[in-house]
Parts: sequence; C-alpha cells; structure tokens
Amino acid sequence: MSHPQLTALVFSSNPEHASIVAACLAQGVNACVAAHYVATLREGLAWLAAAPTIDAIISEETLRDSHGLELLHCLRLHAPQAAIVVLTDTADDAAALEYLQHGAQDGVPFAGLDARGISRTLRRAVARKRHAVAEHAQDLREVTFLSKAATGFVELAPNADIFAYIGDCLRELVGDDAIICISSYDEATNCFHVYHILGIDKDMQAIISILGRFPSGLTFTPTDEARLNIGSGNLIRLSGGLHELTFGKYSPGICRMLERVLNLGDIYVGGFTHTGGVFGDAVLLLRQGVCLEHRDTIQAFLNLSSIALQRWQAEAELRTLPLVDDLTELYNRRGFFMMAEQQMKIARRTNRGLVCLYVDVDNLKWINDTFGHHCGDAALTETATLFKECFRTSDVLARMGGDEFVVLMVDSVEADGRRLTQRLQEHLQRHNEAKCRPFQLDLSIGSAYHDPKSPATIDELLAKADRLMYSQKRIRKHHLNMPFVDQHAN
Repeated sequence: MSHPQLTALVFSSNPEHASIVAACLAQGVNACVAAHYVATLREGLAWLAAAPTIDAIISEETLRDSHGLELLHCLRLHAPQAAIVVLTDTADDAAALEYLQHGAQDGVPFAGLDARGISRTLRRAVARKRHAVAEHAQDLREVTFLSKAATGFVELAPNADIFAYIGDCLRELVGDDAIICISSYDEATNCFHVYHILGIDKDMQAIISILGRFPSGLTFTPTDEARLNIGSGNLIRLSGGLHELTFGKYSPGICRMLERVLNLGDIYVGGFTHTGGVFGDAVLLLRQGVCLEHRDTIQAFLNLSSIALQRWQAEAELRTLPLVDDLTELYNRRGFFMMAEQQMKIARRTNRGLVCLYVDVDNLKWINDTFGHHCGDAALTETATLFKECFRTSDVLARMGGDEFVVLMVDSVEADGRRLTQRLQEHLQRHNEAKCRPFQLDLSIGSAYHDPKSPATIDELLAKADRLMYSQKRIRKHHLNMPFVDQHAN
C-alpha cells in the first residue's frame, strides 16, 4: 500500500547518527519521507522560520546546544503542528514515557533504530498529532460557541424572545442537518407549547399547519414519565419517533407519514430545567442518515440555557416589583435576597462558588451632619458607580439600607474576594484623587466565600462578611486614632 509523502526535520549533532537515520528513512515503507537534516537547535529553528509547515520532527535527545525536556519544549513552541519523535540515548522505557508526558508523540531508543520501525513510528506519530490538533481545534470551536452564547444571553434585551435566541444558537451549532423545535412548558395546564420551528421550507410549514397553527399553537400534554425524562435536563434519543415526541397525540400512521415526508431519522429532546420543573424543551429532528455531532456541546448549551432562563425569569419578576433602590439604582434589600436565592440555587446545581462582599460607607453620618444630606446622597451614588465599574453585569449589586452595600459575585473562587476588594479600593483611590468634593470617600469591606462543598445559607454568608467588614472598620479606626463609635450596638 502506498503512503502520502511526509516532510520531516531531523536534528542530529552526530554525523554518524544522522547517516543512520537517513539510511533508515530511505529504506522505509515506499521511502515516502522527505527529510532535511540540521546539527543544532539554532540551525533547526532558523530553518523552521523560513520553511513551510512540516509533518514531523525527529530529534536526538542531546544536541550540542540543547537537550532533554528543554529541547522538546522549544521544538513544540516553534513547530506546534508537527509530530515529534525523540531518539533516546538509552533503551529505558521511563525516558520515553517522560517525553510522551511532556508532549512528544513517541520516544524511540536510538540503538534499536531500523528502517521498518522508524517508518511505522513516524506515520503513527503524525496520525496521533493530526488527531490531537483536530480535537483541539474542535474543542476551541465549542468553547468559542458556548462563550458567545453566554455573552448573548447576558446582552439580551428585557423584551427579547429568549426562546428564539436559543433556537438560533442551536441552528448555528447543528446547521441544516436537523429541524429544530423550541417549546415552552405551562405548568398550570401541563402542556408544551411550540414556540419556534427552524429548518423547514414553506411546503413543510403547510403540512405542519394541518396539525396546528404554525409556527406556534401546537400544544402537547406530556405523560408523567415523559415530563420526568425531560426534567432530567439530559439530551435523550427518542426510540419511538414522532409518535413518542408528541406523547401519542397523533396516530402512529400520521407520524410515520410525516417522518417520510420530512425525511426524518433520529430524534433527540432535551429540557430546560429548574428546581422541581422545566421551562420547556428543544427537539432536534435529524435528517435521514445524519448522525448527531457535537452532542457534549449541545448538552452544555442546554445546561447554559436552563441557567439563562432561570435568570431571565427572575429578572422578569423583578421588573414587576419595587426591588430597586431609587437613589443608587442598585437592588434594594428585597431585590438582593430574591436574586441571591436564585444564584444560590444555580451555584448548588452547577457546583460553583460564590463570593460575598459586605461594604460600609465610612463616616456617612459625619458627612450628612457636616456637609448636608445632599453630600451624603452623593457619597452613596458614587459608591454605586464604583460598584458598576468594578463588577460584572452578572454579579448581584445591592444597597441593603443606610450606608451598607452588598455584592454577590457568581461563578467565583475564594481568591476573587481578595482580588476584587483590592480592585475596589484602587478605583476608590482614583475617585478620591479626581473628585472635587469637601470629603473623602472611604469604604470598609468584608469578604466571605461560599464553598459548594460546604454550602451555607445567604444569611450565614452575609453574617460572615459583615463580621469581617466590622472588624476591618475597627482596625482602620484604631490605626487612624479616630474615636470608634459602635453603630451596631443597641
């Protein structure tokens, strides 16, 4: 069997060794390796900089100007697409294994080199490298897609159709290989309502209109078992086709006819879930002969959509209640607890951490008494502005009352509390330097971390952050030799 020609760069500081490698490559399978030989790392890097992409690098373990893992790392950096085979000085398997663990595709003892072996090793190494590069590229595309989708959820306008956005994202992911149906679930009537159908032409729209008004108006009442399956949030293949998808609403004969007309193959369904129920589901009706690709990415997107729908629902509820502080335009105390409970549920479900900052505006009573309440209000609104500059739109920002503020940072690690406290103080310093006002704005900050492995309630998290903030306030007043007034005392 003939093989396509490979291009290789061979590193060998020993002319005799280079000749042996050349002889082995020349005598290998169909002699299909075009090799260039260099004696030093420096010479090889210069050749790589000027040469087109190569398939493989064969390198001795020790060159005159580099050796070992340092040499391997340098080769990987300058030829990231090339497979690397290291010719080890000894027949020790441990040495070859170490190179494999650090990114080489193979390690071969030089003493055991032969024409058949090096040819086979080189081709297998190139195949493994190409597979790894393709997997990495696919992973990168999937991460990019999920990141873009997450950003889109955050930027959706309050009156936007979130179900239409979910459908568009799935359409982008699966392309023309599937019909996509997006439905919402009405718990009061126990019905799934079809919102959007993507991927069908006008003739198919007319056929579907026979079953119900297109594109919405189709409603289906699930069985208890089906509702539980959809409520799992997992992407499930339906073995019963359209008859199972419609929960038996239409006869098997009509469903088989539709499957033929629409040229349908496998059908998958995945739910958008929340604690104790579902928001709706997404259905992927694949064309005949098409296999579902990107299944893990689709599952991750369904999970992301569930989180986005929870936030969307919470924000919709917030818009109907007086949950925002009029002065600072941050959440008030009631708004904070509503949003915080929602974020706690998401954190427990996704096993993610939360960081809570409790912030107190120092000397607010003195500012009010000395300069007037308009200056006190200015101190509060400036604090809110600082928060908006320092924190993400996904974080929960609130004025709890008086001079006390809270920030709940979602999807965070413990170190974020220290980092963002420092960042907030740096922004505060710049504000104090730039603002022309008769007082200096100072903040006392306490930070508490919610570890998903040791869950706590919102009240417990707030209490811990409040204690640490209060402790910091006492320390700062002590160092400044200012009189300490216990505003928490009865």
